[in-house]
Formats: sequence, structure tokens, C-alpha cells
Amino acid sequence: MTGNSRFPITLPLLYAILLGSVGFIGGFFGPILLNPHANQGPMFGIFISGPFGVVLGLILGVIVGIKQPQSSVAALLIAALSLATFCLYFSLPKDEYQGFIIDAETISCESPTSIVPSAVERWNNIKGTPEYQLRPEWKNDIARMIETDKGFILRLKVHRRKKIYEQKKPWNRGHIVASSWVPVGVTENYFARDTGGSCADFRVGQRAFYSPIWEESKVSPPDVLPTFLGVHTLQIVPSKFQQSSQATD
Repeated sequence: MTGNSRFPITLPLLYAILLGSVGFIGGFFGPILLNPHANQGPMFGIFISGPFGVVLGLILGVIVGIKQPQSSVAALLIAALSLATFCLYFSLPKDEYQGFIIDAETISCESPTSIVPSAVERWNNIKGTPEYQLRPEWKNDIARMIETDKGFILRLKVHRRKKIYEQKKPWNRGHIVASSWVPVGVTENYFARDTGGSCADFRVGQRAFYSPIWEESKVSPPDVLPTFLGVHTLQIVPSKFQQSSQATD
């Protein structure tokens, strides 16, 4: 065989090796350098970008070898740069969810005891399993939670909601951005912790911005009152969220 007759056969293999290497290196080291806290880490290079580079190299090598073998070097460089850019782009960290803001109107304010029966019923309907055990004597803990974690249950009509993210890419890391407002129009219960006031501080029809949070508990049923009741805890919009010029527009 002559060199020209062998060239189209060896070209796809050469492309596959080189582009597979580019895909593997970019996908393996890209997340390590640009997004070290990502769950997938170097798995992106091993299982996605590396094999993708091999397949792309085989296909591109066949096409170039048949149609324009004289342009093989230029085609290989363009493909390698494109693949490296692809790997680096998908290695960049995504924006991290921080919480949400609601634009809500007060409908009523009540004692937490008003929704305790429904919470107890909900937890009674959860059957314990070997993997998911309800803590013993949890009903006896309800009075303690109400006594020590004083607050109110606000029934709010939520008009709008928006999500808050912290950007993580190298050129905008730490910058807070907000999504667009999403119309909601639902009525929900929230826990407002007592800071020395009373229900009179929450006038019916009063409209305000809040940034609700979900308080974590390591036991089940929770030993944190709002979480036990199944409601978010209201808090004012943090100054961190207000970095976004449109957070409460």
C-alpha cells in the first residue's frame, strides 16, 4: 500500500487519540482547578469529555481523511481548541442557590398552638420504619418548644417570589444576583419569631418583603418549632441579598 491509501485509515485513529486526550485532560483537571467543590470532579473527564473526544476524533478523522486530507492539521487544531473550550466551560461552577424573597401581605396573626393539631396529625400519619424512626416521647416535647421558642404564625398572601443566587465563576465570584419575580398568588403560613412584640405589630393588609428560611433539625419529628409545624421562618431580607440591585424592586 502507498502512503496515500493508508492515510485515511490512520487519520481517524490519530484524531481519536489526540482529541480523546484533550477531552480527558480538560474534563479531568478542569473541575479540579475551576470547581474543586463539585460533586462530579474529574469524573467528567473520565466518563464524558474523554469518550466524547474519542468518538468525535474518529468521526472527524474519517470525514477529513476522505474529503480534505491536506487540511488535517488545521482541522485537528480547531477541533482540539473547540473541545478544550467545551471542557473548560462545563467545568465552571454554577451559580449557587442562596434562598428566596417573597412579596407578601398579612392576612392574620395567630398563636402557634392554632396549627399544632394539624402538625401532630401529620406526624402521626408518618409510620416509623427501621430506616426512619420517630423519636420517642416526641409529643411531650411540643409544650417545651412552644414555651421556649416564642413566636407567631402569620398567614400571608404571597404575591410574588424570586430566587437569590451567588455567582461562583472566577470573574464574578461572590456577586449576588436575583431571578425575575414570579407571580404566585397563594396563601401560606409562616413562623415569625417573637422579638418582644405582638400580633398587633403585623397589621392585616400590611405588605412587606421577607426572606424565609427553613430551620434544620437532626431528629424526627423535629425539635425546632417552625420545622415541626411544617412552616418556614420569616426573616428580613439580609443585606447580602440586597447587594442585588433588583432584590426587592
